[in-house]
Amino acid sequence: MLAGGVSYEKYAGVEALSRPPVTLDKNKEFKEFDKLMSTQAKTDGMCLGCVKFTVAGTFVGRLDGAKDAGLSRNAGGKVVGLSGFGNLNRYSARLVLQSVSEISSQEIDYAKGGFTASPDSTSGTRSFVPGGPTADQVKRAADAFGAPGEDNGVNVGFGVANEVPKDDNTKSNSNSPEGLLFDVTFDGDRLKGPAMDIALSHVGTHIADIRSPASATLNLPFYGLEFRGWQTVVLSAVANKIKTLTLPGGYVIYSQSWSNADLGKNANGGISGFLSNWAFITNPPKP
Repeated sequence: MLAGGVSYEKYAGVEALSRPPVTLDKNKEFKEFDKLMSTQAKTDGMCLGCVKFTVAGTFVGRLDGAKDAGLSRNAGGKVVGLSGFGNLNRYSARLVLQSVSEISSQEIDYAKGGFTASPDSTSGTRSFVPGGPTADQVKRAADAFGAPGEDNGVNVGFGVANEVPKDDNTKSNSNSPEGLLFDVTFDGDRLKGPAMDIALSHVGTHIADIRSPASATLNLPFYGLEFRGWQTVVLSAVANKIKTLTLPGGYVIYSQSWSNADLGKNANGGISGFLSNWAFITNPPKP
């Protein structure tokens, strides 16, 4: 999941559920919570989505649930259904926030946590790398957004990326080749210059993978799809001549100081550590 850029997919042919409205109480405590969660950490090089604090509190709101989160495909790989919330619609629940109280925060020490994790460092799981990145992966991600003026079901917007879309409970009339719509929102205040290019490469990889049912990505678990997105990010960092690229929790996934021999191992280790230990997206279990 990429902070500052969130992809939200829905199936064009299905009527969304009707849910009771929730009004957010933007009181003093909420504003403090929002400020803490929006404060970026100061780090060397580029750090995507690296907030300065972790925040705890009491959160009240509407809890939405979904059965069988993710995409449903038929025997030929065609998408025939969609359920779930958040990144890649892989989460079975979401909290639509109504109020925040009893806020407490803790500053994250990125200098202490910054490291490249061993691919085998996660307890009880095995290392999983969905193949090496291909030379055309960045271009493939960019092409997923379509040509200017093309109506291909990918809708890009800019603004706050963590709010429920206004049309969340309405049936869409938009066009899409397979009925899937991709509403992508990028937070321009957080994604400036090369960071926007890198965010585009991550989300574009997801769109391209979902729309390629005949590819090796068809049966990849959530972990594998996210891994591929971050692999493309590393390629984009190289192309943009980024000095270092760090993810939340201090996981370094690219550095110009790495030798060509160490690049793949270090990048894969950093991605694996970030997904398993920070994003809590687990590796596939041992066979």
